[in-house]
Amino acid sequence: MSASNDIRRKLYTLRQKSAEKYLELTGANVKALRSFDKELGDQVSALADEIGRGLKDVGTAVPKQHEVLLARERRRLTKEAEAALSRAWPPGLTLRPIPWCFCLYNAQATPVGQGSDPAVLVPPDDEHTTADVTFEATGNVAHPRVETRGNGIGSLTSSRLVTWFRFAFTPLTDGAYCIKPFTQMNGHWLAWTWSTCPPGTQGNGRVEVKLRVQVDQLSVPVSTREHVVVHQVVSEGVDHASGFAYDSSTDRGAETGAYLEGGHEAVVWVKADCYAEIEHRGAGWVDMKSSPQFYFKVPEVWWGPKLCFPWF
Repeated sequence: MSASNDIRRKLYTLRQKSAEKYLELTGANVKALRSFDKELGDQVSALADEIGRGLKDVGTAVPKQHEVLLARERRRLTKEAEAALSRAWPPGLTLRPIPWCFCLYNAQATPVGQGSDPAVLVPPDDEHTTADVTFEATGNVAHPRVETRGNGIGSLTSSRLVTWFRFAFTPLTDGAYCIKPFTQMNGHWLAWTWSTCPPGTQGNGRVEVKLRVQVDQLSVPVSTREHVVVHQVVSEGVDHASGFAYDSSTDRGAETGAYLEGGHEAVVWVKADCYAEIEHRGAGWVDMKSSPQFYFKVPEVWWGPKLCFPWF
């Protein structure tokens, strides 16, 4: 990552120098413009912080709702598995029936790890571009947060953090298997941009949260699924901020499947990819950390064979 960060630092410096050189060639007082630009930016950035403090109170009812949804989904999977095993084809059936497939979720994967990939910060040494995460001792619960602030004309700042939980199971036989992580998120995001000097130079921003499920076996990825939870792109004059909540049981966004070899461990990675980007002037963040009710968690991962009728 050190070589990559060095390249990003050089590119960041080049952008700012080229913007300031352009202003010099037009006869502008670059020093005065830079001072005014910073003063304006600090005032608007402080207003964004006020909005952020207010958003810490959103989503207080979400944790209880997630508990209800998780309990309901557990009951559904258990009843569906019991019903599937009791089904039988009528005796004497001679016509070839229409193929019908379903997932028999009858086991849970074992939690085997948690962590995060190295944060990708542009520039890598800016105090206003940060990424961090904490983990609770139990329950597969993480609290990630990314933030970035634009530093003026020509700047492009960004922060990315991928937080993950890892689960494992070993299928007995070769075949197609279904994997269903229960994934829940609660937090808020903000994307503010504003004009900078010279007039007409607009700030732009983007915030994203993606859920990614990857299944590995024999150290090789055999299945990957990505689901977009938050995607907001803003430009100058737009000041968007909102709470967000997600539960994978409501849209099956985390479900995936793979053909697996019997007797070999399968590893399931459930990842939250949080990203914030600002061009020129602005503030952006994704926050699943600043309040007790904010989180990214994966309580359980269910798995089972994919069964298809008829058997012949």
